[in-house]
Amino acid sequence: MLQLKLGMRIWYQWTIFSNGETSTNEFSLTYQNRLLTINNGGNTSSFDLFDYKKSCLTYDGASIRFYGERSLLKTETLANTSFIASKIYLGYNGTGKHFNANLYNFMFYNSALSANDIFYLMGE
Repeated sequence: MLQLKLGMRIWYQWTIFSNGETSTNEFSLTYQNRLLTINNGGNTSSFDLFDYKKSCLTYDGASIRFYGERSLLKTETLANTSFIASKIYLGYNGTGKHFNANLYNFMFYNSALSANDIFYLMGE
């Protein structure tokens, strides 16, 4: 689950997490111009989560789901890649750009959570 509290509009890109790779090996989550974007090997999906105090996304290797306060907002097919990185950088893209904000209740799981799990963790 990812919770972002951002009180201003952001007109540049922040890397929330990244494996430090690029192109077909990239696995990252970024925030730019109100959009939360996941990139999996050049396959991307984005959603405007700016107006939500609590947000979450799940990826099961085939579909990505964006959640915001007690509702599923978007489901999209996102092709899987076979590349698995040995590192994940939190708040850093691996090349010198750091996330200049607060992340709290940031959680990684080794499987996609159900909607009920997500709503429970969000306290909804």
